[in-house]
Amino acid sequence: MKWDSIKFRLLFMTAVCVLGMTLLVVSQHYFNRALLALSEQREELQELKQDLLQLRRHEKDFLLRKNPDYLTQFRVQHTQFVSALNGLDDIVKSYQLPSSLVGEIAESTQAYTEQLFKLVTLMKQVGLTPNEGLNKTLYRHAENLFIQGQRYEPQLQAELSRLQFLVVDYQHTLRAESLTELTQLSQAITRSNQLLQEDQQLVNEYINTLGQWVALRQQIGLQASQGLRGQFREQAHNVEAALQRLDDALLPVIEAQKQRATLFGSGIAIVTSVALILLLVKSFATFHRAFANFMLFFYRCKRQYQHIDSRKLGFSEFRSLAELANEMVESRRQIERRLAKAEQHASTSPPD
Repeated sequence: MKWDSIKFRLLFMTAVCVLGMTLLVVSQHYFNRALLALSEQREELQELKQDLLQLRRHEKDFLLRKNPDYLTQFRVQHTQFVSALNGLDDIVKSYQLPSSLVGEIAESTQAYTEQLFKLVTLMKQVGLTPNEGLNKTLYRHAENLFIQGQRYEPQLQAELSRLQFLVVDYQHTLRAESLTELTQLSQAITRSNQLLQEDQQLVNEYINTLGQWVALRQQIGLQASQGLRGQFREQAHNVEAALQRLDDALLPVIEAQKQRATLFGSGIAIVTSVALILLLVKSFATFHRAFANFMLFFYRCKRQYQHIDSRKLGFSEFRSLAELANEMVESRRQIERRLAKAEQHASTSPPD
């Protein structure tokens, strides 16, 4: 098979089509796999956010209900969160994302967990229920003080009852006014020197226990934004923000991969189309020129014998056909020359 034949040209165009389609399919398969991997990793990142939200839910349930079961669920969820967090290293290394984000997430998560459990320890010292910790001690002191106060004058009994009311009020409302009034009242009772020594000792223990209770509550945080409550929630917000920044950093990678897939696929399609168009145009021009030469050749053959230049026909099939046509013309010329000679010989020969 000659390189300039019609068959070769058709096979070449077929090969270009097959090659272009193969490259297009292979490239799309490669980019689709890469996009699928990116989508799965972003989905894992979204699941990590959900795990963090579940951690926060267990934390809030424990602080609201003070049920140790929620703390157990928090520990289980924390183990799952840390395990998923370790998988972020592969994402960061694969796509050259800021490695500091993973370290920031890990550090903030560790600080959040440590501060929460420190808070739990302080809450247990205060007492998760009225029958635990300092709550139980304060209740016992209040009960004893009520019993012992029955022996005194009504005015002093009223002052002792007011003292107990202010303690309970502060425990429930955490109002600074109640604590200030309570301090002033206890000092006034002590200065009055109306209590027996053992009862005064009971009042002192009552006030000292409340002081310990107040100190622990201040460490815990009188408001949601204060103390350990504010600190561990700030760390939780840091984890959320770092996860969001990692998600924001992953989005451009996905978009860039999509653009690469589009550009690469479009480039292959354009190059293949241009190559085919050029081949078709060139083949059409060559075929048209050869066909026009043949038409001219046969037209001239009606008037006079003439050879056709096979070099102008392009395709080897047309050149072979031109050679056969030239041979046919030459053969007919030879036949006509022989016939002419035979007629001439016949005319010059004497009749028998």
